Amino acid sequence: MSQSNVVFATNRSATRADLFARAEDISADLSRRAAELDREGRPPLAEIVKLKNAGLLNALHDQKIGGGGLDWVDGLRLVRILARGESSIGSFSAITSSIASMSIGRLRKPALMR
Repeated sequence: MSQSNVVFATNRSATRADLFARAEDISADLSRRAAELDREGRPPLAEIVKLKNAGLLNALHDQKIGGGGLDWVDGLRLVRILARGESSIGSFSAITSSIASMSIGRLRKPALMR
């Protein structure tokens, strides 16, 4: 059985403090398991699901569409917290947050799509 790519966030009304606390918890878990994760060398699907469920992958999205409503400064803080636990997960979260936020911004501002 394959894993579904659709994962629903458990709490869409997370506060800024909630998001930072979740990032710290996930970072600590990643740090404890870093050697194991490196040794396994597998795609980090379970870790991505944790980020998604915690609301961290859409933390920069507007709250009107289910995001955390954080600004770029707070987004960078989240990435740095996650990167302390496991650098590739920090990189992943930075890239996905940037791409998604730019895409959503373009949807709201069609002139930027040119």
